Amino acid sequence: IWTIKKDDISAKRLTTNYGEVSCPIYSPNGKFIAYIGKEDGNTEIYIIPSDGGLSKRITYEGAIIGNIASWEGNNIIYSSTLESVIGRMFELRSVDSKGGSSKNLSFGASNHISYNNNGVVIGKNTGDLARWKRYKGGTAGKILIDYQSKNNFKELIKLKGNLSCPLWIDNRIYFLSDHEGISNIYSCLKNGKS
Repeated sequence: IWTIKKDDISAKRLTTNYGEVSCPIYSPNGKFIAYIGKEDGNTEIYIIPSDGGLSKRITYEGAIIGNIASWEGNNIIYSSTLESVIGRMFELRSVDSKGGSSKNLSFGASNHISYNNNGVVIGKNTGDLARWKRYKGGTAGKILIDYQSKNNFKELIKLKGNLSCPLWIDNRIYFLSDHEGISNIYSCLKNGKS
């Protein structure tokens, strides 16, 4: 992981791992960065101070961790196969940034999540984007929305293609899609319009 500041483009290296490092995400206060590391062979969650220092391993699951979806308060939310009954089926889990046991968020098979006020959007079938190839079949990525966090989800928008990586900012939901032939960034209102 490397960082740069807006006013100084010289990069600063934070990690020197032997294993692969991926999916860095800042904590809400900007003091830490969570990432997925393969230091011991398996994918696990680590955190490092954003200005440099020693990494700390947070999870000890031994499962496949697909991505870090969000950092909400002190909790890091990520997708994992820990309780999967079907091989590489990912579900969202939460773990305290200080470590400890993780818990399943009970959204079923999902890879991405974004919260806003009282609502939440989740990404289903939104795994590795490199495998998209304009796939439009039954396991194409889709984004579901719950306006009031009551586990009452409906499909956000219907497009002929893959949708991934929902991010709810203010009154718009941003996402990736390849419905126009190549992947690009799109956004819509919470009702799927505009």
